[in-house]
Amino acid sequence: MNLSFLESDMYNTLLVQSNGAPLYHIKTPPSGHPHTVITKIVASNGYGFGFDSDESKDKEMAHIEVHRWHSSTVDVWGKSFVPSRTHLLSSSEAFTGSNGKRYLWRRGAREQIELTSMEDKTFPVATYEPELPATVSSTSKSASLQIKFEGLAILDELVTTFVYIQQKHHKREVAEHEKLMLDIDPTRSRPNSSHSDRPSLGSRHSTRSMHSLRSACSRRSHSSQPKG
Repeated sequence: MNLSFLESDMYNTLLVQSNGAPLYHIKTPPSGHPHTVITKIVASNGYGFGFDSDESKDKEMAHIEVHRWHSSTVDVWGKSFVPSRTHLLSSSEAFTGSNGKRYLWRRGAREQIELTSMEDKTFPVATYEPELPATVSSTSKSASLQIKFEGLAILDELVTTFVYIQQKHHKREVAEHEKLMLDIDPTRSRPNSSHSDRPSLGSRHSTRSMHSLRSACSRRSHSSQPKG
C-alpha cells in the first residue's frame, strides 16, 4: 500500500491512497500547545476504506500531543502507543503494536525513515520517502509512506506513531533553531512556540539553515576570543 501526503505539513494534511481516495485526515487547530486529531475515512458499512465520499464517513481515530518536559500523548482508538527511544542517545523510537509485536522507527540517509520489527531489523515493514521537488526532467513527487503487507495489520498505529515522531523531530529542530538565534543575538526575544512556525515534511531547507546557523555561531565564537 502507498499513502501520499497531499500537503507538506505534518500537522494538517490528508493521506491518500494510490487511487486518490483519502484515508486519513490529520488536523491540528492553531494553539500554543498543539493537539492533533487524526480521523479515518471508512466505508459506510464499517468495512474497508472509503473510496466514495458519498458512501464514507470520518471516524475520530487518534490523538497526539507532543511535550518536551512531561509525557506525550499518542492514543489510537483509545489505547496508548507512545513510542520511546531505544536508548538515551538514539534517534530510533520503538512501540508495541496492537498485534503484540515490537516495532522500531529508524532514520536513514536522505531523510528516509523505516519501520522494522524488532525481530528482523533488515526487512522494512514501512518506508517513508520524502517529498521530491520538480526538476527539468521530472515532476515533483509527494512525500509518501510505502507499507508492506505486514504493516496493514497495524496500519492505524503505524500512521499515528509516524506523525508523532515527525512532529517530535520538527519540534526539536525549532527549539534548536531558537537557541542558535539567541546565541547569535542574545537581545532577540524568544518567539511564542506554536505549530504555525513548524517545519514542513520536506525539511532539507530547515536542515541547511541549521547548519548555516551553527557555522555562524562558531565563527562568532572564534572572533570573540582574545588574540594572544
